[in-house]
Amino acid sequence: MDDEQKPDELNLPVQPAPEEQVARPPEESEPVAVLAEKPAFYVAAWRWYLARKKWTIPASILLAILVLAAIPWSRYHAAALVIKKDLTVEIKDSKTNTPVSGAAVSYAGQTLITNAEGKAVLPKLKAGHHPAVISKKYYKDQPIDIFSPILAPKNPSRVSLIATGRQVPVHVTDYVDDKPLAGATITIADTNAKTDSKGDATVVVPAGLNEQKAVAKLEGYNDGQFTVNADAQQPAATKIKLVPAGKIYFFSKRTGKLDLMKANLDGSSTETVLAGTGYEQVASSFISQSPDWKYIALVIKRSSADATPQLYILSTGDDRLLNVDGGNANFVVQGWSGSHLIYTAAQADLPDYQTGKAKLKSYDAATGKTTQLDQTKGSNNEDGTAAESYAATIVSGGNVIYAKNWAIAGTAKGQEHSLNVIGVDGQDYKLAASYPSSDTVYYSQHTANSIYVWQQPHAGTDSFYDYTIGSAPKQVNINSNDFYSGTQGYYPSPSGKYILWTEQRDGKNTLLIGDQSGGTQNVASFSDYLPFGWYTDKYLILTKTGSELYILGTHGGSPLKITDYQYTNYYF
Repeated sequence: MDDEQKPDELNLPVQPAPEEQVARPPEESEPVAVLAEKPAFYVAAWRWYLARKKWTIPASILLAILVLAAIPWSRYHAAALVIKKDLTVEIKDSKTNTPVSGAAVSYAGQTLITNAEGKAVLPKLKAGHHPAVISKKYYKDQPIDIFSPILAPKNPSRVSLIATGRQVPVHVTDYVDDKPLAGATITIADTNAKTDSKGDATVVVPAGLNEQKAVAKLEGYNDGQFTVNADAQQPAATKIKLVPAGKIYFFSKRTGKLDLMKANLDGSSTETVLAGTGYEQVASSFISQSPDWKYIALVIKRSSADATPQLYILSTGDDRLLNVDGGNANFVVQGWSGSHLIYTAAQADLPDYQTGKAKLKSYDAATGKTTQLDQTKGSNNEDGTAAESYAATIVSGGNVIYAKNWAIAGTAKGQEHSLNVIGVDGQDYKLAASYPSSDTVYYSQHTANSIYVWQQPHAGTDSFYDYTIGSAPKQVNINSNDFYSGTQGYYPSPSGKYILWTEQRDGKNTLLIGDQSGGTQNVASFSDYLPFGWYTDKYLILTKTGSELYILGTHGGSPLKITDYQYTNYYF
């Protein structure tokens, strides 16, 4: 060929440049090629996961927890990071199956002591296993593995200790009501144990130890001294009765003089608190205790210089005697409201018609403050003998209900008898009712805070009224037998929650206790016991034949004698 042909002229395919290959649009008849690569499965799944994260993320966390929980090693290591709870370990004697108190539970560098029920609470224990050692004198040390589950345990972890000495069982009860006493510490030789809720304890002592002195101690009770036989193979439980702590104060003439004495509630440890001087007279002496026995009121003549018996207060905390009121007066103790002693003082050297002849007073033994609540009035005229006198005085809770009646003669007219109420601190005085002085009026207490009034007009029909603190007197349909059917003795408990009194039922003295809700409990019926007072809210003090003191639980039973005492008549 003369001239070289070009490729297109030779009908050969022309190779486009690379850029032309990419840029050239495809023919309409050709299918469109997808040049981008499809996403991998995990990418699509991740997008799906994120699109639904409100529930996929919590589900993932739950799944992780389930996986970890399925493997014991990871289960407790993971749980220990977040789960901590109290775990109770209970220790019992392997032979007697009684609680082992005072046992040491040592774990993780700390030691806890089991209580009277043989239990110790391990605080904030991580989930999992914890090695520990249980130990107590005269028992074999017991290594244990304390397991704290993830879920709360239904029962405490129980461990049995093997005694290396001799078990001595002890049973402790209250001296008065014979109820089991929990938490009493029993010490024998050089070891001890505490009683459980049933009053039982097992003390393990060295083998070969026979008769041994022991002591039982519990707050609120006198220490109990006793002897145990630790030599027997299976000794019976030694029974111990603990006497409640406290002292009873009473008059006695066992020395020939009128002494003030005190004794434990079982009559033991009797001692003289205030020796008689020889001037005391049985007929003119009086004793009264505050409901909590912190104070004793005494009306006694101790010196030849005393014109009349004087009023004293003795503090039982230190047996210190204080002269509260004195002079030529006749003192009558009306009752107690807490630490307030309510009494009347009638001046012996003043005539009846003299205003101020008799005064109603309140003495707070806790502060030493005396408050005059009221005084009688008179005509102040020697030609007339009109004079008031106290016809009734009742201490009820924090109030005093008192009545003053007039005796009229001569020229004094227009006076009225009065029924009054006032707080023991001298506040909140109120005139409850008044009656013409020409009428005869009688008063009779019939509940702890109520009094009957019997009005006998100078001319007309008798009327009966019932007055309760906080309300107005109301007329009632009763007769003279009803009027006198009440009792003159209502005894508030130290807390003020209960009232003790007695009623005649079928010829016997029925002891009753009332509470603030109006409920009444029948304690017991006796032929020859009467109330004397309370000792705490748990016990009653009774008197028998006016010369013996007894103690009784509030749930009845048999009274236990405390001591003989000197009954004193009181005249004024």
